[in-house]
Parts: sequence; structure tokens; C-alpha cells
Amino acid sequence: MAKRVYAIAMRYAQALYELAKEQKSLDKWQEDLQDLSSLTEDALVAEFLSNPKIASARKHKVLAKLSNIDPLMLNLVDMLVATRRLGIMRAVSGEYNRLLNEARGVEDAIVTTAKPSSEADIEIIRQQLSKITGKKINVVTATDPGLIAGLKARIGDKLIDGSVSRRLVLLQNEISQGRI
Repeated sequence: MAKRVYAIAMRYAQALYELAKEQKSLDKWQEDLQDLSSLTEDALVAEFLSNPKIASARKHKVLAKLSNIDPLMLNLVDMLVATRRLGIMRAVSGEYNRLLNEARGVEDAIVTTAKPSSEADIEIIRQQLSKITGKKINVVTATDPGLIAGLKARIGDKLIDGSVSRRLVLLQNEISQGRI
């Protein structure tokens, strides 16, 4: 089921990306998608949009008043409501962001450290990851005290694990196998 949802979201995102590129509105549509995604995750808004007793034209009009979103983007919401796929809005937004980042040579990195990192440390990490990947890096930070020290960086499907907890696991394996 998750693969199917992802495949559907990917198709919508690809179509939106092509339209936005054609209209030279890539950044505006990215903002609109994020706004719509947040808006449609609100329980009251989702209930309103999913209510079959409310006419589509009324839903469209209310959404247009609630936000300053491109009319073509509102058509997306209309289509998702009509096909009962409003729940994939967040996935569509995420996939659109991925396509946009890919086109711009930007890669997201989730960097997890034992303690919160300073801006200076994050910048050093960003530069090092950029050297490793050859791409611009957008760092998203997280903390996990279980790492003890060091960091883990996830870039796409790659994981760089420089944590002390990982080193301890490796050392434990070496000892248990009699190598040390």
C-alpha cells in the first residue's frame, strides 16, 4: 500500500514540477504545496474538504479565500478530493521538494548528534558532507543521547555513522569474536 501511495504521489509531484518549471514558478509552487499540505492536515479543513455534501465549487472558493495559492494548485486539491486522495498531499509536497532539490544539485542530510549542535558545528558538518557528496547540502538536525558522542548523517539511502555508540558495538563484536 505504501509503495502505491508513493508511486501516486510521485506522479502528481512530477506533473506539478513540470508545470511549475514551464511557468517559471518553482519556488512559489514549493511554498504553495507546503502551505496546502499544512492546511489539509488540519482536521477541520480535511473534514470540510472530504465532506461529500459540500459542493466542489464551494470547497474551491473557501480554499481560495483561506490562502493565496495559485489556481492550478487549487485544482490539484480539487482533484485529490474528488479521487479521495487528499491524504497524500504531504507525500506530494515531499516528492516535489525532492525533485526540486535534485534539479538544483541539493541533497538533504539528516544529521543526528548526542547533544544539540551549534550553528558553527552545523556549518562545518555541511561543508564536510558537501565535499563527500559533491552536492550542496541542506542539513536537518536531530538529537539522540544514545549516540554518546559523534554523529550520524543520513543522505538519501546512505548512512555515515561516526558515533561512539557504533564504535563501541564494533569493538564489542571484535572482542566477542576473539580478535582482540
